[in-house]
Amino acid sequence: TGGFGYWSVQTLEVRPVANRATHGLMLQSPATVNADGTTLATYQLTGVTPLSLVTIGTQFGVVDLYFNGAAFVPDASVGAGGYVGFQAISDVTGNVQFRVKSPLSPADITGKVWATELTGLGASSLSQLYVGVGTGGPATAQRFDFNSGASPTATGFTGVRGNELFNAVTGYGWKSAVGDYDRGSAAGTTTPDLFRDATWGYGYTGVYQVAVTPGAAMKARVYVGDSYAGWPGITILAEGGTPVTLNPNVNQYLNAVVNGTDVNNDGKFDISIFNPVSGIWVLCGLDVTTAAGTLPTATV
Repeated sequence: TGGFGYWSVQTLEVRPVANRATHGLMLQSPATVNADGTTLATYQLTGVTPLSLVTIGTQFGVVDLYFNGAAFVPDASVGAGGYVGFQAISDVTGNVQFRVKSPLSPADITGKVWATELTGLGASSLSQLYVGVGTGGPATAQRFDFNSGASPTATGFTGVRGNELFNAVTGYGWKSAVGDYDRGSAAGTTTPDLFRDATWGYGYTGVYQVAVTPGAAMKARVYVGDSYAGWPGITILAEGGTPVTLNPNVNQYLNAVVNGTDVNNDGKFDISIFNPVSGIWVLCGLDVTTAAGTLPTATV
């Protein structure tokens, strides 16, 4: 491919459409799936070849780390082989249960949810309606505490390391790996677990990404500060927004709200952080919600 004109294919298997079974696929709960970015919808797939791999997919939202009561991972491997996407294993009766975390959208949207046996023997899909949260309705905020090693995660937050890259399963992560550290304490704060550790970078821009409905308007609150140094010039830029600069002193912890939009419609809201003054930036935590949603009270 590309400019060289070469391409390759390892294996090709063709099956007549008439020989492919149509599996049963239905929404189990809840009865109404809200487009709030947090609702977990449970689906039941039946009629699958027992104990076989099934690839799960969704047009909107993200497939949850769940099937038949256990976790699974993307690109499941068997022996030396690998498979693209998210695979579940059917039980002995040919059933698969999985969950999809809903997308964020102020308006109603409809998207496909599908499941296909890895062998191609059977497949099924359905159209899922996601009920919009509305321009004035609150959306549940996501809260991220940037950790290092085994450092603690602040209550109510999701812990994230600097090397955790964005993936469609979790719906969040860094675009490229960044550094992280743990000072062990954060004097003068009521939430030391949030501020004692952080992600950081020198001479480059860190980009954190959160899965959203393509084109969604969003807002975020960032938390910065370090007990070691002040790092003036820390600048935050939300995708489609205006940069905001924070100048924390030593052992001073600041926060600010930035607004933006998924302008490139890729379903990821980017929050960039850099420092044009010293080159060093730190990021302790992050709150994210829709433009119509409500951010939690700032943590100090």
